[in-house]
Amino acid sequence: MEEGQGSSKVIFENDGLARPTQHIKISKMTAWIIRHTGGYIKDTQTVNYFLIFFIVLAIVFSFFIFVSSGEKKPLPPKIMDNSFVPRAQISYN
Repeated sequence: MEEGQGSSKVIFENDGLARPTQHIKISKMTAWIIRHTGGYIKDTQTVNYFLIFFIVLAIVFSFFIFVSSGEKKPLPPKIMDNSFVPRAQISYN
């Protein structure tokens, strides 16, 4: 073989070492949601959208409870109750 024609083979030695992989850090809450949603949520972006929706829903629900539990008018006394005594009509002659 002649040296100038590029017919040489290149042999790489593989030590059996794997490539370094990137480990993406995700929060424990995100991992828990991915594990426990039954396959509906599969990535962190979808988990973030789910959490935002859940927080907005919780705020709306809290606001509804807060507004509906405001000061209420007292109930009128029951007519059949013995503690209710009607006032006597006073006539001024």
